[in-house]
Amino acid sequence: MKKKTRPEAIPSLWKRLLNAPGPEKPCRARSKRLDGRKTINPLVHNRFFVRTALSIVAGVFLLGTLQAHAATTILVEAEDYVDYFDATAGNTGGVYRQDDVDILGCDNCTNAYAVGHSAPDEWLDYTVQVPASGTYVIRARFATVYSSRKARFLADGLDLGWLYPPNTGGWRNWDTVTSDPFELQAGTVTVRFESAVFGLDFDSFDLYTDSAEPPPPPAPAEGILINFQLAGTPAVDGYLQDNGAVFGDRGNGHSYGWSSSHTDLTRDRNVNSDQRLDTLSHFHSGARWEIALDNGSYQVTVVAGDAQYPSTHTINVEGVNFIDALALSPNVFEEVTAVVEVNDGRLTLDQGGAGEKATRITYVEILEADEPPPPPPPAPLPLLEDYPFPR
Repeated sequence: MKKKTRPEAIPSLWKRLLNAPGPEKPCRARSKRLDGRKTINPLVHNRFFVRTALSIVAGVFLLGTLQAHAATTILVEAEDYVDYFDATAGNTGGVYRQDDVDILGCDNCTNAYAVGHSAPDEWLDYTVQVPASGTYVIRARFATVYSSRKARFLADGLDLGWLYPPNTGGWRNWDTVTSDPFELQAGTVTVRFESAVFGLDFDSFDLYTDSAEPPPPPAPAEGILINFQLAGTPAVDGYLQDNGAVFGDRGNGHSYGWSSSHTDLTRDRNVNSDQRLDTLSHFHSGARWEIALDNGSYQVTVVAGDAQYPSTHTINVEGVNFIDALALSPNVFEEVTAVVEVNDGRLTLDQGGAGEKATRITYVEILEADEPPPPPPPAPLPLLEDYPFPR
């Protein structure tokens, strides 16, 4: 299971300094494009240099408080490939995806599915976000009723060596086989699984390390933070979960949820090491998500995207358009923040007229705003020729 916790917060003094406003002009809305690791902010002004300098100082200050190493596990499901070669046409199992890879239902797999009916030279590619450089091993789960099976993994073309799964005594008796250690650099890695034989079922694999340097912690936000994720998946520290349930009392001091059940549309991609970006919920057509709040002004941040698939997003908050039919590549995310006014006791999010499952929301952050949102611009004055006077 991959590591999905938020490290300790930056001490409050540094937090206040890093979030201090600079001499830029005030702005009611701002957006960021996130690619999983890098943040691109189009509203950078003079404050950039102050924040950068303070970040360096804060980073040096914090180095002594971080553990030297942290164990990391990045789980990848066999059925969540991004490319493949299969020797036979059609999905023999007929579930999960409709292409040529043979996917089977499985009641004791890590995510209810496995890839089966292997054949020599078949391969599956996976995109994996490695959070930190270090020495890793691959641990893969196999099942077979035959001996002398073998398969291998490659990372960005580097052969990681053959694995020899033993006879597990049944097609649903899983055994974990571990590779030799290898070095990986932080960043996006393409991992390929290659089968060399018939008769090998493949459930999942993970990349594991206990030697990688931990990535720097994100500064925690304050307010109501909600992550949209599949039920039963690891929580994010400081965030409440939305698992797609209909609006109601969640038992955590807040009432929120969907206008109709969305439990069938929550996902955990196991691609991005940031659990907030790795999980999501699609929108059903015409659906809305709401949270009960006191009437007033709120600064709302919404993040949309999909860690694994290309997607197009539209999000409105209290009737204010935050994201409009924005197409994003896999593992690229759009973050938009603006102040809105709640007048009916509920903050409402919707995707307008977008189609079924089009928009994928990853998380939302809600803070009380010091000031109300700006008023709409005044109506334009009529043109001179609109005035009735003799000509």
